[in-house]
Amino acid sequence: MANPSETKPIKAYSKYAIQYGVLLVVMCWGMVNTVQATYWQYFMTNVALISTGTVAFVLLVGTTFDMFAVPISGIMMEKIRLPWGKYPSWLIVGPIIVVVLFIFMFVKYPLSEAVAATLLASAYCLACLGINTMVTSCNMAVALGSNDPKERAVLSTKKGQGSALNGLVFGVIGLPIITFVNNSVYGADTGQNGVIGYTALLIVLGSLLFGACFFLFIHLRKKLNYDMLQGVDKQAELDAAEARKLAEKKLDDKPSLWVMLKMVFTNLPLVSIIVTDGLRYIGRASMLGMLPYFFRYVIGDPGGTSMFLAMSGAVALGGAIFTEIIAHKFQKKTLYLAGYLTMLTCYLLMFFFATSAMSFTVIGAIWYLGLALVNSTQVGMYSDAVDYGVHKEKKDCRAWLMAIAGFPPKFGNWGRSFVTGFGLVAIGFSATAEMTPAVLDGLRMLMTLLPAGIFVVGIIILIFGFRLNDAKMKVIQSELAEMNLGGSKK
Repeated sequence: MANPSETKPIKAYSKYAIQYGVLLVVMCWGMVNTVQATYWQYFMTNVALISTGTVAFVLLVGTTFDMFAVPISGIMMEKIRLPWGKYPSWLIVGPIIVVVLFIFMFVKYPLSEAVAATLLASAYCLACLGINTMVTSCNMAVALGSNDPKERAVLSTKKGQGSALNGLVFGVIGLPIITFVNNSVYGADTGQNGVIGYTALLIVLGSLLFGACFFLFIHLRKKLNYDMLQGVDKQAELDAAEARKLAEKKLDDKPSLWVMLKMVFTNLPLVSIIVTDGLRYIGRASMLGMLPYFFRYVIGDPGGTSMFLAMSGAVALGGAIFTEIIAHKFQKKTLYLAGYLTMLTCYLLMFFFATSAMSFTVIGAIWYLGLALVNSTQVGMYSDAVDYGVHKEKKDCRAWLMAIAGFPPKFGNWGRSFVTGFGLVAIGFSATAEMTPAVLDGLRMLMTLLPAGIFVVGIIILIFGFRLNDAKMKVIQSELAEMNLGGSKK
């Protein structure tokens, strides 16, 4: 135990500051990402007037690179030594990269369609590195914020609450900022079809994102430094040492790339949750990408997108708070599956009964209640699967494994490029052509039935592939502590 005089200058960290830091980062990043997920494709087809086929190609190129960027980001975090800590550093660097490049994604370039498409795809590809490192660092805050499974469950629920708040806050301010700025600059009837409104929104949301990341950065550093001086956690000790000076740990102590890959593909719980969550992200990304088209052409109410996001976000927030209350009473897998089944049911209800903005919004709000259950448990499940892998291989590669755990959103975006990108091509959609009944039916199918089928596959995979529970994790954590691999003896 460290001498009390040595720990006196270091204030005790606040677990609540870390919890709400995670909440704020997830909320602010969610809002920035919603601009891309909901409006980027619409911007390209309806504002930049790029052909649907070219837009589908841009989405495919960008989302394909995004998946390759996941392991690249993991290797970057393992190998690059930044002066503010191995994990916390990327909370500072990542959001700057993301916001600047997102702004370049919402530009109507006065160039040929091929050149404009190349610039848009390149901006998204480069943004992916910032996204992956930032999100991985936030996820690592869950793993490093506590070694106790119950406290990790609370941290995971804060992530779910942040995701819910994202929808609520974005629904209130997102589209109004876009339309207000566009109408002020271009004319009263511009609405969603101007450039500067998206730029203004990204500047506002990007500033909030950096502030949230900086808040989490400060308090995570305090926690790591405190743990180092108290001699509590070997992993925290390593990270805190790297935060105070460039680590002296020999590079040849690092696991080889082959071992790092093996730790992923021989980890059945990790593979199962990644695939299941990836399929879930396809459904969500497809729905967000189709919202502007659905409300404008199928429902006939373009402003309904804002109402949908606000109402569903409010319901999701209530669901996230409720999940935090019951998180200790149920296994994480049970809550995750309950949320997954809720969303699957809502897809079917949307297809058969969502005939107005209000009916669609009500069913969508219930869908987001299911999403709250999933978001409130997914990071805890990832953390358990990562610790299982470290325990199984007796080698610590948490940054790498948590970076791979960032694969599902990328897989979701990649799948979205087929569902919404090539899907629009398949149904014959064109922003400059008249909407036929066949095209409208195609929009409804892309929004609901196709994602529903994908969800069925995800449920089967998770049930049979993810077998970890709290009792097993307590044993694993204790044994990791004995091996000085970052576990807890609690």
